[in-house]
Amino acid sequence: TGEDGRDQEVTNNGHASTWVVGGGYVGLPFTTLLAHHGHHVTIVEIDEAKRALIADRISPIDEPRLPEMLAAGRSAGLIDVDNAVRSYDPEDLHVVFLCVGTPTGGGEFGHAADLTALKAAARAASNALGEADDVLLVIRSTVPPGTAAEVKALTGRTVVSNPEFLREGTAVDDLLNQTRVVLGGPGWATEIIRKTYYPNVACLRMSNESAELAKYASNVMLGVRLTVMNELADICEGLTEAKIGDVRAVLATDPRIGDSFLAPSAGAGGPCLSKDMAALAWAATREIASPDKEHLRLFSVPGTITMASRVNAERMKNYLYDRLVKHLGVPLQAATIGVWGLTFKPGTDDIRTSAATELVWRLARAGVKVRCHDPNKLARIHMLDDKVSVLGHLHELVEVCSTPESAAREVDALVIATDWPEYNLETLKAAANVMVGDLVIDGRGSFRDHEVRACGLIPAIIGEPFKGELA
Repeated sequence: TGEDGRDQEVTNNGHASTWVVGGGYVGLPFTTLLAHHGHHVTIVEIDEAKRALIADRISPIDEPRLPEMLAAGRSAGLIDVDNAVRSYDPEDLHVVFLCVGTPTGGGEFGHAADLTALKAAARAASNALGEADDVLLVIRSTVPPGTAAEVKALTGRTVVSNPEFLREGTAVDDLLNQTRVVLGGPGWATEIIRKTYYPNVACLRMSNESAELAKYASNVMLGVRLTVMNELADICEGLTEAKIGDVRAVLATDPRIGDSFLAPSAGAGGPCLSKDMAALAWAATREIASPDKEHLRLFSVPGTITMASRVNAERMKNYLYDRLVKHLGVPLQAATIGVWGLTFKPGTDDIRTSAATELVWRLARAGVKVRCHDPNKLARIHMLDDKVSVLGHLHELVEVCSTPESAAREVDALVIATDWPEYNLETLKAAANVMVGDLVIDGRGSFRDHEVRACGLIPAIIGEPFKGELA
């Protein structure tokens, strides 16, 4: 049923031309899923280097199973690559999935989601399909409530909200084993998307705004949960015998709480949680035009979300750095620091919004030499590229090493920033043999106190009191 209350049907020749705009962490896995289910998909990517890689069946991002899925789709002739949306048959139903980035902008209470790329992509796709009568724009990017209405006003097209709920490192598995799909928009349009692309998956259908907010709500709930756990870890560090691992074990036994997202860290990193907490805080306080009032403030300032966003941002910048300053036995500027882990979590090459990179940049800007390592080769390449653009002439202070042992060589302290399984007890023993200092800042709780001490090193483990010198 359409917005006017009457039944509406898309009148086409029975074919759907499927487009996915954006070949990144959202768009590329989704493209391979659609091809896996037999859809012919054209992925639109404006970055020439990425487009060339995809055309050659090479994934530009490191995600388990993605290279195989991409190669299979290309080999079967189900995945094409282009730099723009084009109308091949005006009689087709054209479905354009918008999967472009919505990076952090600016704002008073939080940080707005920058919708420039999304709106440009929507406008370009709509203009390219000007001769087509049947066009559905489907937003999979994470966007503030009200964005679908803005895109509809901008393009004159029907807009469906279909937010993604993927985890980096397991994105393909998440898509192949979806437990639910969220579809927001007019009932007739969401039904077309459901029948065409999700016939065997439970779909939750709702308004565009509900779907947009639901995506933010999921990430905000996880972000607030992690923020509370990090504060509990800090309390443990200020006591004498408390350990966050013991507290976590108790919480995990409560069925109302569960055992997921209870691990403390140096901050909720990655491209989603911290960005979305800040974006929702901004979206909930902005003023928008209203037909019956001069301005309408959507909500009052969301205190919990705003504070969690600010606390997390500060923690990302300060936690690891402050522990080094507090526990290091030599002046920081005279030290060399080793950092294990660059990605925001294991299983990905993504170093965006990572506590590890925040630490490396801050140390280098303070004139401190840093040796860093990550098991992921692409992550190391990203770091080599980023250090020049971020640090300028200071980039020589940062050495990106190919092995954990080389990153620990002659360092005064070792920081474990990402809990990769490669950073195990044997690796730590090898590091102890080449370090000149003996301090280990374990920012992920990868080791137990006695394990670190058995290597002849002094542990400063997140969520545990610091006991100082070796006995």
